[in-house]
Amino acid sequence: MAVVEYPFILFTTFYCSAKTYVYCICNTITNLHAKNLLFVGVFGWGTAGSGLATGIAFTTGFAVMAPALLKKSSLVSLRKGRFSFRLLGQMTYNGSSEGLSELSAGITVFLFNWVMMKNWGEVGVAAFTAINYILNLGVQMFVGLSDGIVPILSFNYGAGHLNRVKETLFLGFKTNVTIGIILFCIMFFGNEFIVSQFFADGGSHVLKITSIGAAVCAFAFLLNDSNILSSSFFTSLGDARTSVLVSLQRGLLFVVLGIMIYPVILGDNGVWLTVPLAEFFTFVSTIYLLRKRLKKWSVSIHA
Repeated sequence: MAVVEYPFILFTTFYCSAKTYVYCICNTITNLHAKNLLFVGVFGWGTAGSGLATGIAFTTGFAVMAPALLKKSSLVSLRKGRFSFRLLGQMTYNGSSEGLSELSAGITVFLFNWVMMKNWGEVGVAAFTAINYILNLGVQMFVGLSDGIVPILSFNYGAGHLNRVKETLFLGFKTNVTIGIILFCIMFFGNEFIVSQFFADGGSHVLKITSIGAAVCAFAFLLNDSNILSSSFFTSLGDARTSVLVSLQRGLLFVVLGIMIYPVILGDNGVWLTVPLAEFFTFVSTIYLLRKRLKKWSVSIHA
């Protein structure tokens, strides 16, 4: 049932966000209580129980959303319209950057784990896992806000209201950057406390490695907020090529190069620079791409 979750996010695009929130709440509550309190905590089913709980959560969300899809009066209904392979191809191409981001994340996590196991053994893998959890928390915040303004950007771009697109984009940047600065301060100055929550019974060695890594990786929060929003911005304009370029740079290209180069030059701890520097180099590239696009709009607006 997991495959039916993501199409419902479309409801936010068609101004049916209330239905999406109901779905998400049902999904989250069902998963939380079934997994943590019943299947795992009470029945002791472990991983199998966790997987079953997740499936039930998605099924519950589907049951909430399905009636809206089956009603003919709904703006988005499975009972009207015709299937178009051409439209499907356009949608797939335009959304390919988000798909590549997920694929890249899987590849980079594998590479990081391989390097950590090679350099520090199980301690290194545990350290990276903890830091990756923290980084993903911030990334999901940025993705949520960026995806939230995509419909506004797309609608106004299609209507030719370029000034509104600019205003919305800059508001998104201000919000994301503010959140990024807050997350940076929390992770940089509070790294020891945060890390200790993951390794309550861990030795000083794993705490030291993870604290150093957390402090260095915290700098990624200062830039990935803008990079994620920029990728969503280009997707909202239908510029899949540029969006893919941004996603591949921050999610794969500069990360793979960093994993290969930094530990060799700077020692084992050099691997922690991979993510912040990948975001930095992507940010430099993204600034150029944004300036180029906005400059073109300025000419068309004043023409």
